[in-house]
Amino acid sequence: MREIKFRGKAINGDWVFGLLTKKKIRNSGELSFAIATADCSLANTVPVIENTIGEFTGFTDKNGVDVFDGDILKDFQGYTCSVARALGGFNLLYPDNDAVPLAFTAPFFQMCGFEVVGNIFEGNGDAGN
Repeated sequence: MREIKFRGKAINGDWVFGLLTKKKIRNSGELSFAIATADCSLANTVPVIENTIGEFTGFTDKNGVDVFDGDILKDFQGYTCSVARALGGFNLLYPDNDAVPLAFTAPFFQMCGFEVVGNIFEGNGDAGN
């Protein structure tokens, strides 16, 4: 069973990690996505930019970095792919439009030498991990 957690980019540009929730925006009736970063109380939630939200896949890369939906990975042969949510799980998306289900076992995933090198929101920059 994998740990359920999310990553999202806060308005100030920092990456935050925790449980996904919706929070009312002060002085309006609108709801915004937020990540509960500590004890899941509303006091410990950080609003995040909706299109930057990624779910933890349950896998870590060769360096022990958590792999999230939206991450860019490089394998031991130098090929890059991104991680995308798919019905019932996650896929590895390669530039040639091949989609490979990320239903590998953790040892096979480690054997491929995948490494997080960025994310689709910032390119090859810091993935917030």
